[in-house]
Amino acid sequence: MALTLAVFAAIQLAMPLLVRPHLMPPVTSTFELGQANVDGIGINRDQGGAVDIRLRSAVPGHAGAWVLSGSLVDPSGRTLGSGGEAAVPVSTTSGPCAPSGPPSMDACMAEINRLGYRQQATYQPLERFWPFQWIETGIYALLTLGLTWLSFWWIRRRLS
Repeated sequence: MALTLAVFAAIQLAMPLLVRPHLMPPVTSTFELGQANVDGIGINRDQGGAVDIRLRSAVPGHAGAWVLSGSLVDPSGRTLGSGGEAAVPVSTTSGPCAPSGPPSMDACMAEINRLGYRQQATYQPLERFWPFQWIETGIYALLTLGLTWLSFWWIRRRLS
């Protein structure tokens, strides 16, 4: 019974963490920065006044999408920072991201978008929820059939 519980727990952990992300190829796209995908913005004095951006685990225009990874990329496509937080080299002494004037996250975000910085996200769209459910049901059904066959084979072999 303990072995059965351990195998069941392992399968319940492995399916969503290791198997499910690979059942269908994920979508990778880039998106402009805005309210939907930016959690916060601030000025990092340690990096010469660069603008720190914290990304949300969300994809604009795809509410409910399962985001596998997200990062900030520069205009050439290189990834900046890690863990959903990055410093963007934008002037904080003058212009829309300067702290001296009235703080306007929208104006600073527009400037960062104009310079070509984007969110790159790898995600599974919400429309794939039911196909994932059916695929997993099929996997569990095949596993059940295989274990049932193994049980009958084992019992018949032991009785003969």
